[in-house]
Amino acid sequence: MNRSDTVFANLVVQKRLASREQVDECIEIVKKAAQTQTPTTLADTMVGKGYLSRPDADALLAQAQPGGTTKRLAGYELISELGRGGMGVVYKARQVTMERIVALKILRPSLTKDKTYIERFFHEAKSAAKLNHPNIIHVIDAGLADGYHFFAMEFVDGCTLAERLQQGRLDEPEALEIARQIALALSHAQQHGIVHRDIKPENIMLSIDESGIETAKVLDFGLAKLRESPELNEVTLQGTVIGTPYYMSPEQILGEDIDGRS
Repeated sequence: MNRSDTVFANLVVQKRLASREQVDECIEIVKKAAQTQTPTTLADTMVGKGYLSRPDADALLAQAQPGGTTKRLAGYELISELGRGGMGVVYKARQVTMERIVALKILRPSLTKDKTYIERFFHEAKSAAKLNHPNIIHVIDAGLADGYHFFAMEFVDGCTLAERLQQGRLDEPEALEIARQIALALSHAQQHGIVHRDIKPENIMLSIDESGIETAKVLDFGLAKLRESPELNEVTLQGTVIGTPYYMSPEQILGEDIDGRS
């Protein structure tokens, strides 16, 4: 293998996107293919085997090839991975036309076979896009390109409240200020007929500007309830109580109809 393939293989394992055994399996396939008239790359092999998604592979290729061209998706250049969850992967990206950095969320390709997941994915984007508040992550764009469902959000250079809490307890003034900002965001959402339903430290982003002012922003409206869209609310139900148990109000746990107070 060349140097880029070696770096690529190490990145895959470091980021736990695939096991070392799966990487080694694909390396052997690449070596055998090199001796034929149909050579292949390690990235293409791992995507073909289903061990990596194409966006993941493209993002890693950009890191593995210093000076190489960053991969694009619908006018966005993927820079690096920010995080991943059950529904999708979030990348730091550059919106080429506007020359700005954004957070680009891409639905996992393995989930696109089920229409419910696609509807829920865009339900999150549409919920947040209805809101314009300094304490809510702003959605910029959404769409389908090259077979990938995505939406773009403002990029927040900071950490989640969960990550901040891992550093130690918040002092009282900071805790109250974060709670105040979150409450303002939820009040704004309620005024526009939206109930978040999954407020927890992992869904709060924190950033500090040059003057030292800390701002909290609510994100992940994937489980949000829209007053005017009952058909979209059903997408999130799937016969279960909605939310994260440790952070749910009693009425939410009981499956009762809730509003912004919860």
